[in-house]
Amino acid sequence: MAVAWTKAERKRQLLGLIFTGPWILGFLVFALYPVIASFYYSLCDYNVFDPPVFNGGRNYVELVREDKLFWTSLWNTAYFMFFAIPTTMLTALVLAMLLNLKVRGQAFYRTIFFLPSIVPIVASTVLWLWILNPRYGVANKLLGPISPYMQMCWDALRDRLMAWGVENVPALRFPPGWLTNEYWSKPGLILMSIWGVGNN
Repeated sequence: MAVAWTKAERKRQLLGLIFTGPWILGFLVFALYPVIASFYYSLCDYNVFDPPVFNGGRNYVELVREDKLFWTSLWNTAYFMFFAIPTTMLTALVLAMLLNLKVRGQAFYRTIFFLPSIVPIVASTVLWLWILNPRYGVANKLLGPISPYMQMCWDALRDRLMAWGVENVPALRFPPGWLTNEYWSKPGLILMSIWGVGNN
């Protein structure tokens, strides 16, 4: 049974559509359309000079069968998700619980916690490039005194693993080359992602 709306309810609904209309239009134009168009173009032979020609799923078949970088990128994505998401969520939860404790300077700590939300992305990127710089970054300066011991422990562990028949154990170097070494770059990116826990 249809429910008859009163004049006031219809007016309220119309006002709601008027206020949400620009956002809905922006979402359709700038978010939904690009996703649909990108998916369509992925099913076509296409370049910017010629019109797209539909080829079914051939691009995806070639991607899976022939492109070795696809599997590397899939592995890197899975690695990041497996470590970054739980670490970020756990860190955010612990910090949120700590910020609700009655401690002195609570407002200051809450401001620091929320800081990543208001710092521009470019500024935070430059900050992290400085922190993780392998030569003069803060992270390696802090790790400097214990780096020889970390190197010794890793070399001993690597030798033991290789003696047990484990292959392709990386020869890591300390202090870490956070952004210059393929083995350290993923932990470096995970560390950078934890910076944004105030957004959760």
